[in-house]
Amino acid sequence: MTAFAPVAEAAKDEHGITAFNLTHLAYQGRLGDEGVPGYGVFVAGIQSGRITAEDLIEAAIDAGRLSAASLEDARFVRSVEQNLDRMVDHGQ
Repeated sequence: MTAFAPVAEAAKDEHGITAFNLTHLAYQGRLGDEGVPGYGVFVAGIQSGRITAEDLIEAAIDAGRLSAASLEDARFVRSVEQNLDRMVDHGQ
């Protein structure tokens, strides 16, 4: 697995989950029960636009990993978007 520096690591949900943590949980398939596929299918979904930051945050809210307020936190949403972009840029 390729490692890369997190973007906007300071943006955290009130549960303490960062945007970086969230994108990697999803990549590892830990939001599969909420409809977010893992690994290569996850990256392909980001590339095609089928998976967005909002989709990922909503899935994590449904899984009880994030608070509903996370979706309204523009800084957190932007950080998730940046981490998704970096994941695709690095061929994760």
